[in-house]
Amino acid sequence: MKSLLFFAFALMTSLSFADEIKIDPPIVYLDSDEVRVDMDEALLVRTANTPKKVRVYMKVPTYQNQCVETAYREVYGQSAFHCGYDIRYHYRTVRRCVAWSQDSGTGTRPPRPRDGGYDRGGDRRHVQAAHCVRYETYTERVAYEYPRSCYYDEAYCARYEMVRIDKTDSTLLKFKNAPKLNGEEEIFKIKAFQKSGSNVGYTLSLEQSEVGSKYDINTKEFFGDKIVIKRKK
Repeated sequence: MKSLLFFAFALMTSLSFADEIKIDPPIVYLDSDEVRVDMDEALLVRTANTPKKVRVYMKVPTYQNQCVETAYREVYGQSAFHCGYDIRYHYRTVRRCVAWSQDSGTGTRPPRPRDGGYDRGGDRRHVQAAHCVRYETYTERVAYEYPRSCYYDEAYCARYEMVRIDKTDSTLLKFKNAPKLNGEEEIFKIKAFQKSGSNVGYTLSLEQSEVGSKYDINTKEFFGDKIVIKRKK
């Protein structure tokens, strides 16, 4: 019995200890024009081989409120999809020309009427000269579709949760007036995080970690993200 209690206590202790373990950020050397980081933070190392501009791609964790459980409820409403529709007929009066004047000056027939108007493919002179001399009116029936009302099952979201969605974003690191390095290394810490109050917005921040020189670090988000690292005078 004592051994069983000891085993349970050891298991709980190991699990709680594992929950507190934090993975150290990877170390990435800026020795090419592009580098990639598979986490949301990293230690970037500037060396003698670091170019003046480096594009850094990072995995950015974002959290969005999404529906994780769908349920159905019965509702009453108008829906052609669920209830079908009724066909109702309406009547309208149509006035159409049935006789055109003869233009003796042109020596040809007047244009043939089409849907109450002139035949646009005919001679333009006839369109200008001929005119209607007799109209007739008639009534035609037009069908309209009206959706029915009934009870049907409607889907709705029964439970929402904040879901993590990892996205890939990048920023351009631009070093200005940075001193030349001869074997030394300068370390910067970069971190990606979601903007407060936004479901889709996120940003990247950079700070000095272990550097020999002092830098001004400015983030510019116009025309693409860019972080300018300028040596202080």
